[in-house]
Amino acid sequence: RAVPEPDDCEPFVIQGGGFRREDGEIVAVPATRDPVPSESENGRSNGELYSVSLALTGGNRNSGTTQFFVNLDEDNASLDAQGFTVFGLVTGGTEVVDAIVAVETEVGSILGSEQSLPVDDILIVRMVRLAPGPAEDL
Repeated sequence: RAVPEPDDCEPFVIQGGGFRREDGEIVAVPATRDPVPSESENGRSNGELYSVSLALTGGNRNSGTTQFFVNLDEDNASLDAQGFTVFGLVTGGTEVVDAIVAVETEVGSILGSEQSLPVDDILIVRMVRLAPGPAEDL
């Protein structure tokens, strides 16, 4: 989903994982592992464009499981203090992230009145984990 700021129509993150469409309905994806403890003080910031963070449940810093989000706004550094752990960075394919932001959205049944659910499903087919090297700091 492309999540807009309150009182704004521009998304500040795109969020994925945690839900799927089944017979036209949005259903939760059960967690397959225990929640991950927050590592939000790892030196990474949600204020870095295209950084990838673990989403939380109910504001609990130690509740991350299957949902993640990609930061689209440098003002998102305020999320650091809330316990959102940055665990990755989109280093290639940022145009794909931008294309996701531009898809048509609708109000979702589980999201109240928020206009953020893509009309058509978006499927991430492939992600690659790069091991940090001497010139990289992932």
